[in-house]
Amino acid sequence: MKRLLYLFLIAMLCVSNLFAQNREVTGCIVVFETIPVVNAKITLKSSKKIVTTNEMGEFTLSCNSKDKLLIIAEGFQSKKIKINTKKTSPILVNLELSKNSEASQIAVYKGHILKVEEFDKLVEKYSKDNGYGRYSTVLEIIKCEFPTLQYVNGEIIMRGIKSITGNNAAKISVDGVIMGGSILESLTPNDIVSIRLLQGSQAAIHGIRGANGVVEIKTKQGS
Repeated sequence: MKRLLYLFLIAMLCVSNLFAQNREVTGCIVVFETIPVVNAKITLKSSKKIVTTNEMGEFTLSCNSKDKLLIIAEGFQSKKIKINTKKTSPILVNLELSKNSEASQIAVYKGHILKVEEFDKLVEKYSKDNGYGRYSTVLEIIKCEFPTLQYVNGEIIMRGIKSITGNNAAKISVDGVIMGGSILESLTPNDIVSIRLLQGSQAAIHGIRGANGVVEIKTKQGS
């Protein structure tokens, strides 16, 4: 009798541990940060169980706290993610279109995109290649594209600029907002739409802050 009771307690403990290790995970699959990806397949690595996203790109599943998810949708690059046991908020996964030139058409044809008009506009916007993707940093873009600029002690100086105050540093404008030079470290080349140098009357729109010239940067988020 005692042996049976002991085995029963052991079994209950194992079941309890199993449930303790599992957790419910909710998430949302999108493209271009905002557009839901419908009927994307999310596969659990441990159990091979498959769930699909709804019309809002949302999904819910129960998985092991150390599980991995494989996300697949036709027209998009597949993506693997690890479950973060410390995060309780929903998972947001941003998929990227496949390298195939017809990827966007495939995504729509297979029913993964319901907001077709908005999706098509973003595809056109992001498909314009300025070649910046070959650079490692935005500062590298500036140095290579504008060789006449000087970069001294973390500041960009335009040729011919000599301020009477002793500060010759050009200002950095990102999507119309003047930023500190450190902003260049947080920008990625693939997010850059254009970079221009403004001097004289062109820089006057920034007032006295543009006296030493302005490096005007436009990003995909701001354009």
